[in-house]
Amino acid sequence: MQAERSVQSADGPRGSARLVRITGALAQARPMREAALYELAHVGTRRLLGEVIRLEGDIGTLQVYEDTTGLTVGEEVVLTGRALTAELGPGLLGSVLDGVGRPLTRMAEEAGDFVQTGMATPTLDRARRWGFTATAEAGDRVEGATCWESWRSVPDSSTGSSFPPRPPGSSLRSARESSRWTRPSADWWTVRS
Repeated sequence: MQAERSVQSADGPRGSARLVRITGALAQARPMREAALYELAHVGTRRLLGEVIRLEGDIGTLQVYEDTTGLTVGEEVVLTGRALTAELGPGLLGSVLDGVGRPLTRMAEEAGDFVQTGMATPTLDRARRWGFTATAEAGDRVEGATCWESWRSVPDSSTGSSFPPRPPGSSLRSARESSRWTRPSADWWTVRS
């Protein structure tokens, strides 16, 4: 069995393979020696979202999260170098997301009521502006779930961001200055750890 490798160590697309078998939502591709377990991949010409769920020799098995109808043996599989993550930040509350974190309301605005295969839409609205206030300062002791910033979008209520789990007693190295209107920071949290 191939040794597990961290997905987080890779930067961007790293390699490609070809489909050798498709059975429902499962697909196999080779060569996949560079792949990591739970790494995301774009499958086929429609760039369907898939995840590596098994590695054996140079064959990788992928769970494809979209309709595989029309996918054919020989199509390309491109490894992304990323694990499945959730984008967290201001504007997430009240959103309705699909199983891989895509906002269904914005996708419907762009493409209609049925999700198009291969469609990629950011979880958070990049055009929306938020007021920012730092609630922690450099040198403050912080732990996982410590709130360190507050965001406000008129007329919505405020929301905040907290730290991912971290060792108790860690210190905050820097705090951003408050500003009237700015684009929110987004944190990417891996779905599996």
